[in-house]
Amino acid sequence: MKPDHSQAKPNGKPLKQKRKTPKQDRAKETVDAILTATAQVLEGAGYARLTTKAIAKRAGVSPGTFYQYFDGKAAAVGALSLRRKARLRDAILADLAASPAATLREQLRRIASLILRQRWQEAELDRKLEAALLELDGPCIEAENDAFYQMARSVMVAHKVPGDHDMKARLIVRTLLGILLGGPIPQWEERQVADATATMVEALIQREGAPLNT
Repeated sequence: MKPDHSQAKPNGKPLKQKRKTPKQDRAKETVDAILTATAQVLEGAGYARLTTKAIAKRAGVSPGTFYQYFDGKAAAVGALSLRRKARLRDAILADLAASPAATLREQLRRIASLILRQRWQEAELDRKLEAALLELDGPCIEAENDAFYQMARSVMVAHKVPGDHDMKARLIVRTLLGILLGGPIPQWEERQVADATATMVEALIQREGAPLNT
């Protein structure tokens, strides 16, 4: 019998995202089902009551199958966070590609709107997931942030922003996520909040270099 690491905490040690990398469609479907089940159980029970047994049952797989791909519940939660951020990143990249002529401020506003939209659609899951990640910390958070840094850096390059693109990309990501994920925002305030966020982020970047095109 495999040991249940459901209640184990990483205590600062690197999280193992997957034991086995899914390569075939069926394996990818299994991992997707496990992550969807992780989201459902986490949203309903919270991280403290989340168990690998409950995840496997909701996913319709055996505990043994769960452990083929994940070391325990911490790894599943980390992978869930990465999947959610990857989907948001892909949506942002698609939106930016569809509006190449937009000004920097408009692109920042569109990014803010997409982040807010995901926040509204799954507010309770986001709250539970963030609480879990505060306990986990570690490489999974760094990996998901790096993906956003690269996206923000591409925006800097596209708009020919002068100065240190890496530093400014990190400034954009930290400010956007810090503001937009800091608490619930009513859906009807999307335009105002997105506009204000874009204006503030642009102003922060202007302090670090020459004025930007708007």
